[in-house]
Amino acid sequence: MPQRIVIDFDKDDVHKIRNFGEDLWRKFSKNGLAVMDIGAVDRAVNRIYVVVNRRYRTRAVRVINATLLRHCLNDIAHLSEETINP
Repeated sequence: MPQRIVIDFDKDDVHKIRNFGEDLWRKFSKNGLAVMDIGAVDRAVNRIYVVVNRRYRTRAVRVINATLLRHCLNDIAHLSEETINP
């Protein structure tokens, strides 16, 4: 069953958040662990969504956390999860 990982940011640093989202989108496009809507990333202000299969959740969260750290956003980001019902 798919889950949606929600990444909320405390500050509205749109440029850094969108750069992070684009970098994350590229990573997930290559490794196939998760799916992101690049259009939503380009419109993001303080929230980004990542859709992931439960089987790959732990690996996807590791990628998200590493990318947050690389973009120096780990202090202002908060992850939460929602189950997507078909």
